[in-house]
Amino acid sequence: MSISRRSFFAGSAAAGLTVAGAQTAAAKPRHISSAVAAGAQLPALSEDGMVAMPPGFKAHRIGTIGVEPLLSDRGGRVVGVTPSNLDGMGAFDRAGVTRLVRNHECRANAKVPVPLVPGTVYDAGCPTGMGGNTVVEVSRSGELVQQWVGLSGTIRNCAGGTTPWGSWLACEETTERAGQTVTSSVDGQAYTLQKDHGYVFEVFPEPVAQQIPLPIKAWGRAVWEGAEIGADLSSAYLTEDTKGGLFYRWTAPEGVTLRPGIATQLGEGDGVLQAAQLVRDGVALEHYGQLTEADLDVAHPVRWVDGGADRQAQTTDLRQQFPGATTHRKIEGVWSDNAGEGLWFTLSTVKDGEHPEAVANQGMIMYYSFAEQTMTLKEYWAKGSYFDAPDNITISPWGGVVIAEDGSDPNHLVAFSPRLGSSALAKDLAERGEWAGPCFGGGRALFANIQSDCTYMITGPMAKQLHR
Repeated sequence: MSISRRSFFAGSAAAGLTVAGAQTAAAKPRHISSAVAAGAQLPALSEDGMVAMPPGFKAHRIGTIGVEPLLSDRGGRVVGVTPSNLDGMGAFDRAGVTRLVRNHECRANAKVPVPLVPGTVYDAGCPTGMGGNTVVEVSRSGELVQQWVGLSGTIRNCAGGTTPWGSWLACEETTERAGQTVTSSVDGQAYTLQKDHGYVFEVFPEPVAQQIPLPIKAWGRAVWEGAEIGADLSSAYLTEDTKGGLFYRWTAPEGVTLRPGIATQLGEGDGVLQAAQLVRDGVALEHYGQLTEADLDVAHPVRWVDGGADRQAQTTDLRQQFPGATTHRKIEGVWSDNAGEGLWFTLSTVKDGEHPEAVANQGMIMYYSFAEQTMTLKEYWAKGSYFDAPDNITISPWGGVVIAEDGSDPNHLVAFSPRLGSSALAKDLAERGEWAGPCFGGGRALFANIQSDCTYMITGPMAKQLHR
């Protein structure tokens, strides 16, 4: 997708161009009409003038990279400023405030890494901290109260997910090994990693004393993007953001119910790890890109492929241990629905020539049913659509989903409901790159990050666009 194509659709909508004239090949007009119209008619502006929104919406910054003080603990000493690379995020309400647990997708070249803070450190060999999580306390009016370090000594904390008991699952989107040398862009020094990376961590929206900076090794080691707990509290679902990535299910040993402190509850070989094989008309799909608009709203069965003998990927990448599982180059965010019946996840852009049988597209939104063990394509952004590259995802209080766009500038927060299709909730006029970490809290406020800049709190009449 190009900026000029976005401009074309925005101009077409403003001029009243009919949907049929804009894209005659649409299989389901609702998927096109709302997207085209969304390119224009966003008159409300954020307080900083950088974000456009529908009428009645408001947005303001609650944190900017390199600006606000970062504390060692709730009420602790200052150890830095708001770290770089804002990514996945969860919101947890407390009396009078909302606490955000925010990922920082920092590598060794991060402008402002997460500092190493005792009680939160996984790998002390990470130079000047690198990635991790911050806990951000926000008032109901959207003012930053304080923020502190919740996890440090990790790398590329990308997306994640929430647990039913109110903690955050932070995923490392990398597989660096112990013994690797990395050079910090902050001090120019070389550091040697002391531990393997590529794990999921549980982070609590609480002070440092309640943090458990240990990896959940039972779920395996991979290029993780998102993670969610199943409604039965004895399963987990994980997405992998890399070429040949898979959609995984982990099932607990018989009689085990997951609880706070997952990493202390499980051994590294506990449970069964499997990967999804999507089946259409009796034929297993090699690539999710074989789905097309013709598959919209059709539930396809899933077979779960056994594998993962080398779960810690000491000799073989995890994704190569599940022959026959359906692959994709970028399986992105995942989030459980409000009813405990299933979960939503995103598949980013399929490129031309990516797979012999895959059809190039600009992204797909999927739904997995726990009971039926089926996947359903809910939204399809064909080549030439206004939106592209869906990434992080969250479920709204009204049942519709919000998707963070990580594609061609200008990027959007996209509202999707099965009734209305896709429409824009927010458009980054400053073209600062991807949106990330959408989540709801604080009396139905939407929080989200511009990865390269800041965290916003957005309020307004969202129900109209987000009712299922």
